[in-house]
Amino acid sequence: MTTNAPTRDVRLAALTAINEERTKQNAKWGVQNHIDLYWYAILGEEFGEVGRSILENKTVDPTELIQVAAVAAAWYEAVLDGRRGV
Repeated sequence: MTTNAPTRDVRLAALTAINEERTKQNAKWGVQNHIDLYWYAILGEEFGEVGRSILENKTVDPTELIQVAAVAAAWYEAVLDGRRGV
């Protein structure tokens, strides 16, 4: 069976970039504790920046994709840690 899965090196590079962005986010804003609706809004704003990048430049800015993934990871971390604001 043939797959089009990314190589291990490509996946590692992507996950490393996401982890580095998470480190930057924590340094800038600290550990975040939001309700799901607020996380959803943050993620939506980042996703909107991906769309704007495509519309304005006819291509995606990879940095914006990393930020989307990092916000999703931060939200998941909050869920796992039970840090969901009320």
